[in-house]
Amino acid sequence: RLDLQSGGETSAQAKQAFGSIPFYHPKVKLQYKKTIRKLGGEPLLKTLVRKATNESGEKYTLQMLGTQIGGTKCVVGTVTGECSNPKCTFQHEQRTSDEEANIICKVLEDAAGA
Repeated sequence: RLDLQSGGETSAQAKQAFGSIPFYHPKVKLQYKKTIRKLGGEPLLKTLVRKATNESGEKYTLQMLGTQIGGTKCVVGTVTGECSNPKCTFQHEQRTSDEEANIICKVLEDAAGA
């Protein structure tokens, strides 16, 4: 069965993909660890990104961040290095570009400072 939302992956491939992210960007990994340490714990990612605001002053959402990093990647996995949702239909195998990593790190830095 093809899952159109995941770019043509079958549900079996998507299930195999969830877990640790094979191409976890080192800059994001470092910034995520710093952010968690600064906040004194690991909040849910959706709660964490809501602490950050974009250029327009709007609070970030996972969907907003996902759109900024290409729209097809698993945001939770891309930011935290792991996706624990076996029903996740987003891609887990894509590499994060340096530009996307910069966007994620900016959000994390903003969230940690809020």
